[in-house]
Amino acid sequence: MAIVKTQHFTLTVFSVPDFSLVLPLTSGTAYAGQTIAIGATVESIDQFSGEVVFSVSGYPSGSVVTYFPTNTVTIAPGTPRSIQVNIAIPADNALVGTYDIAITAESTVYNGQ
Repeated sequence: MAIVKTQHFTLTVFSVPDFSLVLPLTSGTAYAGQTIAIGATVESIDQFSGEVVFSVSGYPSGSVVTYFPTNTVTIAPGTPRSIQVNIAIPADNALVGTYDIAITAESTVYNGQ
């Protein structure tokens, strides 16, 4: 006769912590020689906590991109953070056109349960 013993273990699986990225405006206009300001906000989802770094691509050649107050923010649950991306466009009519500006927020931090 075999002797068998069983114990139970309870496993709870949580969703992976994440964050959202929101741009209040998704389009805008500016003349050559002007600066356009674009707002961006990141917010914790499912208890994400960590550093988020913003970057921008797709802007007109020769433009200067700055971030206010900085391109790096730290977020935690209940504490959304906003920045302003400024793109100074050169005064060059050759740059006239439509550009697909990509604003990216990236974190390499994973704070799982």
